[in-house]
Amino acid sequence: MVIELSSILGIITERLILTAIDGETRNLKNLLVCDFMNRDLVLVAGSPSGDVSEIMGMVTNHRVRHLPITDSCPLAGKISAGNVVKAQLDLVAVENHYSKACIQG
Repeated sequence: MVIELSSILGIITERLILTAIDGETRNLKNLLVCDFMNRDLVLVAGSPSGDVSEIMGMVTNHRVRHLPITDSCPLAGKISAGNVVKAQLDLVAVENHYSKACIQG
């Protein structure tokens, strides 16, 4: 996350950096974050203990891979699409385990 004076200005990701240097012989020292960061952010307001399915919906609907989580401070954390998928897979694994146990008696 790119933060200035307690405000989230944007996000810079490894993909954005690779896009910035793709096919170029530029030195990374000469690149400015502000020239390549994504300023079009979807901010999740509320508690970091929010519902994962709600976050999954936001990641899917807004087609973003990284979602800043805000609370009373400008940035409480960040969640990625990978984090959401892992949480969902963990839940399915637990449900699957109990379903099998119930069937097997």
